Order: sequence, then structure tokens, then C-alpha cells
Amino acid sequence: TLRTFVLKAHTRLRDLARDRGAANMGTTLTCAWILEDSVYWVHVGDSRLYLLRDGALSLVTRDHTRREFAARDGRPQPPQPNALVQNFIFGSRGLGDDAMVRIDVGRDNGSFALRAGDRMLLASDGVFGPLTHDQLRGGLQSAVSATAAATTLAGGAMQAGGDDNVTALVLFVRHLTTDQSADWRLYD
Repeated sequence: TLRTFVLKAHTRLRDLARDRGAANMGTTLTCAWILEDSVYWVHVGDSRLYLLRDGALSLVTRDHTRREFAARDGRPQPPQPNALVQNFIFGSRGLGDDAMVRIDVGRDNGSFALRAGDRMLLASDGVFGPLTHDQLRGGLQSAVSATAAATTLAGGAMQAGGDDNVTALVLFVRHLTTDQSADWRLYD
């Protein structure tokens, strides 16, 4: 459902942009949809979704680079393999039809069950680019709140010389409940 929504939204937004002029703008998109005790996610571009669980930080998404799509398609590695090849609204850059985005089922979308104590980070390349994997893990692990973690990571990225969009959205799972009458605010 989330994948279909993003593909339809891409088409609608691209058409609206084209009607107002050239449709050569774009952005990355990483979306997490929480339903009860599960996270459903979809991804286009090079923003990322990370999961910190039991002290281990895992990268859930894969950047949409020339290297990634060449590997998926069984093609030789192209020149500039780390270059971004697609984003939301603009579509594909060198993958074929520029009006479309490629969201491979099971690779660019998926789901996982949440556990009490999990921490998630949705971040732009302006955050994860200048920070190491250990710095990201440390910023998530040591913070007392989701707001503090996001502030620490964004500030750390700027101090490290980040020169791109700096966006960090953090979610802490405090507890989970199956009691439908319980307070809905399970997350920070």
C-alpha cells in the first residue's frame, strides 16, 4: 500500500510540476508508517532509515546509486558508481524513463516488528554523510529522548562540516501494548 501510494504521489506531483514548467526538481524520500507494533517503510534516493536495536545499528534502506542498481541488475559497475541515480518527483537519472521511479519490492520497501527499546533514525545525507556509523549509533544510544538524539546528530553533522540538507527524525519506542484502551502515545 505504501509503495503504491508513493508511486501514485510521484506521478501526481511530477505532473503538477511539469504543468508549471520543467519537471527537473527532485528530493529523496524515506517514509516509515507505524501501525500498531510494526513499521512499514518505503524508500527512494539516498535518505536512509536506520534501526538501533540491542545496541546494534542497522541500515534498513539501500542508497539508489549507480553501484546499487548495477548490482541488482547484474550489470558491470558504471563510472562514478556512488552517484545518485533517482529521486522522488524527478524520477530516474540514467535508469530509463525519467517519469518513473523504481521501487523494487522487498528492497526499497518492507516492514519489521517493533520492540520496546528500539530507536529509529530517518536521515538525509547531510546527517549520515559527515558522521561515521559509530557516531550515528552513539548519538542514538546515549540520548535521553528522541528530540535530544535528533538535535545531537544534526548538530554533530553541521560541526563535522556537513554542507548538505541536514534532516534527522528520531523515534524511541518506549513500550508496546496490545491493550486498545491504552494511551496511544507509545513512542517519543
